Order: sequence, then C-alpha cells, then structure tokens
Amino acid sequence: MAASVKIDQLTGDNYDTWKIHMRAILKKNDLWDYVSGAIPKPAKTDAKFAEWCKMDGKAESDILLAVSPSELIALNGLDTSKSIWDKLKSMYQSSGPAREASLLKKLVLTRMQEEDDLRKHIADFFDAVKKLKEIGLVQIVVNFLGIERVKNLALGTQM
Repeated sequence: MAASVKIDQLTGDNYDTWKIHMRAILKKNDLWDYVSGAIPKPAKTDAKFAEWCKMDGKAESDILLAVSPSELIALNGLDTSKSIWDKLKSMYQSSGPAREASLLKKLVLTRMQEEDDLRKHIADFFDAVKKLKEIGLVQIVVNFLGIERVKNLALGTQM
C-alpha cells in the first residue's frame, strides 16, 4: 500500500507553496503530464481515450481534494485537470501591478529581527526574487541590488 501525502489545502494565500507541493504529488502519481498538457486529450474515437479519461480524472481528483471548499466554486464546470490547473494559475499567480508592488514591497521592506533565523530570512528573500522573476521584474532588482553577488556571499559559494 502506497503512503499517502497530505498538503495544506489551497486557500488563495498559499498558492505559491501549494502549487509546488501539488505538482510533486501529481508527478509522484504519474499524473503531471495530463495536467501540463504533455499528454493531450485524444479524440473520442481514439483507442487511448478511455485510459486518458481515467488518468485525467485521477489528476483532477488529486487537485480538487487539495483545494479548500471556499475556492471550489470557481472550478465548477471545468472538465479536465489541465483546465482546473490553468484556472487556478490565472486566479492566484497574477502578474499585474498590485502583485508587482506587493513583491517589491516585501523584498525592500523585509527586515530580519534579532530572533529570526538567518537561513530562513535569506530563503524568504530569494523566494520574493524568484516570484519577481516569474513576472518579469527580476532583472531590475538584480541590477539594483547586485543579488547574484549577495546570494553567492550569503551561501558561501564561489562566484
């Protein structure tokens, strides 16, 4: 019997970590290719159609079971795991001005408190940088702060 893996349900506030955990579960269960579209939906007349529907249904179930009830209403009527994944991405991985401002604010205003863990602080900092990179703003920040040099120094690696 395979061990089950539990993750926090998606609430909207935790999308960035939720998607990493969910993708890992889907890969572990050999379902990620259905969600990502790497295995496209075959025609109904194709011999592989029934198997595809079965596997995509499993992926859809894994995703829906990891979404909080309050978020499920937005997914009503979507009929493939890919359409559900894409809808969640469009809802929570925004790249608009508000997201940009929020991430830049987090990056610039975050200060380490005396009781904070240095590694966690650095990890949070680079998490914000990664998110800025995803929406296309990282080069501005890298140029401004010299982040690659800071990262190498902080992690004790060679340049």
